[in-house]
Formats: sequence, structure tokens, C-alpha cells
Amino acid sequence: MVGQATTNQRYTLYKIKRKTIRMLIVVVLIFCVCWLPINLYHLLTDFHPNTGELLSWVCIMRLRLLSNATRVVEQSCSWVL
Repeated sequence: MVGQATTNQRYTLYKIKRKTIRMLIVVVLIFCVCWLPINLYHLLTDFHPNTGELLSWVCIMRLRLLSNATRVVEQSCSWVL
């Protein structure tokens, strides 16, 4: 019939939706992995102020670099996937 999707069109649409969902899951997981360490550090220093003295500035800078690397990693994944 006119206006109805064929089986091939439905399958193509299904593949596109599946790829979109997979990409969304990957982006959310990357975001969580990159931002979790610095947020845990901030939570620890809020509730236990002495924790900030135990970590060196190099470690803190690495945590900040990892959190800012989210943008680069997400763009690379979207290019690959």
C-alpha cells in the first residue's frame, strides 16, 4: 500500500534507533567515568577537610584533566561509532 513502510525500511529504522541508543549509553558512561573522581574528591574535602592535604597538587590536576577530557573522548567515540 502507498504510505506504508516496507520491511526493509522498518529494519533500517530499527538499526538507526539501536545505534542512537548505544551512542547515548556510551556517552553517559564516559561522562560518569570522567567526572566521578573529581566529584568524589570534592565530596571528601567537603566532609573531611584534611583529605585535601593528603593528595598532592599533581593528583588533583590529573583529576581535573580527566574531567575536562570528557569532551575529547566523547567526540572521538561519536566519530568511531
